[in-house]
Amino acid sequence: MKELLSPTLIEQVSEHVLLWFKNSNKYIVIDTGIYALVKAFLNAENTDAFKSHLSEFGFETNLADNYLQDIDQLLEDCHVKPHMQTLAITPFNSSNRKLSLTYKIDLDAIRIHYS
Repeated sequence: MKELLSPTLIEQVSEHVLLWFKNSNKYIVIDTGIYALVKAFLNAENTDAFKSHLSEFGFETNLADNYLQDIDQLLEDCHVKPHMQTLAITPFNSSNRKLSLTYKIDLDAIRIHYS
């Protein structure tokens, strides 16, 4: 139904299926039963085709609209890039530290400020 929502990578991992989405670099791990629903959703041409897939898998067809909405929302969420907040950098004030020691490791020197 919505091929644009398909994951980029699908891998079977034991009893679970890993789905990776390139656009957002997100992944989800779901069990094979849920994956069967997702696969039926993606492969179905319309709602009626999805409902017929549900009955084949033994799911209740009267809940088809709920399944459709939940799977659609899941896949939409997996395609959304996370919002990255930029944090202001606070300068380090070493005058507030009571003790500082310098350690030398090979050719590198490290100064640690203890409070």
